[in-house]
Amino acid sequence: MEVWDALRTRLTIRQFKPDPVPDELVTRLLQAALWSPSSRNLQPWRFVVIQERETLQKIGAVTTYGPFLADAPLAVAIGMDTQTADRPDLDCGRALQQMEILAWSEGLGTCFVAFHEPDHNQAAKELLAMPDHIELITIMPFGYRHGYCCIWADISEYEKRIEITENSLRIPPFSVCAYPTKRTPCLHFPHFSSAASAINHMILLPNHINPNATLPGHDRIKGVRRRRKNLSEVAYSERFGNSFTA
Repeated sequence: MEVWDALRTRLTIRQFKPDPVPDELVTRLLQAALWSPSSRNLQPWRFVVIQERETLQKIGAVTTYGPFLADAPLAVAIGMDTQTADRPDLDCGRALQQMEILAWSEGLGTCFVAFHEPDHNQAAKELLAMPDHIELITIMPFGYRHGYCCIWADISEYEKRIEITENSLRIPPFSVCAYPTKRTPCLHFPHFSSAASAINHMILLPNHINPNATLPGHDRIKGVRRRRKNLSEVAYSERFGNSFTA
């Protein structure tokens, strides 16, 4: 599936088929998150892959926002190292959005589960053995989705105003401000995490159309990609501290 198609067709999914998610795809989801941008390249994420049915059911019973998590074949908890992260809200939002888009392109669906209430958050952390300096932001269930249908708003008139050329993406003059309202579905950091998802959409598409493209008035990307941490440094299986094994 093309990036544009994934961005346009992605839906929030709360019902999953019982089929297991292949280990290779689980690894790719984690790598997609690992390759997302982070403030000052601190890469403060921590991921816990949950596949044990008992643990999924216990976590699903903890939160009132996502009991459907108990029925998923897989979930990934995303935590942030508060000892190093300076923008945990934005960093988490961008990482989870890359996972979500990749998952959709592979036939999976997800819906992040919030743990707003302190007692819910602490209970989930205890189930996953997360230490105090790791802040649990969300737990995302993943599974193959059932059939679905989409009802689209008519955006054809706006799309006609977007001109894609060989070296640039030309957009009609306007300013973009990622400004979620109080009604925006949120994570533990409601406004900035939702804004981060919108920002990631705007980054993914121009780079997919042409990796060398420039937005009007902006220089091309300078430098080279900095070192990415290994999955062994940030990902765990079932409990925090257990090395991730695909």
